[in-house]
Amino acid sequence: MSSSIPKMLTPLPGRSKTRMNMMLWAFFDESGKLAESDFMCLCGYVSGEGQPGSSWDKFTEEWRAVLMREGLPYIHTSQLFARRPPYDLIGWNGSKINDVLSSLSRCVSRHVVAGFGVALDAKHYRSLAKERRNLIGDKTPEIFLFHRLLRLVVKALETLNYPNPISLTFDWSDGFSDGCLKPLTALIKRHEDIRNRISSIGFANDEQYYPLQAADMLCFGTKQKLQGVEEPFYKILTEGEPGLPPIHYSSEYWDAAAIDQLWGERRGGLPSSDPAPAIPLRANL
Repeated sequence: MSSSIPKMLTPLPGRSKTRMNMMLWAFFDESGKLAESDFMCLCGYVSGEGQPGSSWDKFTEEWRAVLMREGLPYIHTSQLFARRPPYDLIGWNGSKINDVLSSLSRCVSRHVVAGFGVALDAKHYRSLAKERRNLIGDKTPEIFLFHRLLRLVVKALETLNYPNPISLTFDWSDGFSDGCLKPLTALIKRHEDIRNRISSIGFANDEQYYPLQAADMLCFGTKQKLQGVEEPFYKILTEGEPGLPPIHYSSEYWDAAAIDQLWGERRGGLPSSDPAPAIPLRANL
């Protein structure tokens, strides 16, 4: 395989060296379209430039070194496990794939500030009567998914005592980039706490922007975990590695029961208890 490794997109001139950037990736079911997916998962990481113990620049250097060592152009996790192009001729077994992904995961554990994962039974949410969805406060599963994710982000930034806004970067793939801007705009208009935390929203080519490849690995590992399979690299992505500070990782899984409980609380005029559990050991997808 070719060992020509593209460099990560360079920062814009004059960008603050203390700004943190969040790299998000979305994984959907086989329909591949945001508005048609029965299951949605949105995952990503926060890190920054010039932050003590964390840096996207250092992350990128180490990630690129692993790709060059293994002769990989980039990481698309589901394609790698399925041995689809550009991985169809590498001849790796599952153990070798997990070894390489574990090496890449260590780049994450050494240089990110926090990680996030939110999974949603979009089919159930979409089946709710309009009145129920309005009572929950988010009319579509897309808005709900982004809302829950950004709530976790805001909470983590408060816990980490980071006062400044962050930049959001998403993959620009078909079926996602077109569908994510509208729910994000709706959230920013309605929620001042979220609006004050976001300085910009952008899109990038995940084949060249390495933090998006890390988020892709996290999404793949999350769906595998929900199906009862925990890949070895997933533990590193969510917990870190021995001898280093643990990753500040937050997750929610909104299955039908959690969604219905939230609606019941809102119907009764009760404050939300945020009934969604963290990503569980197994779920019926």
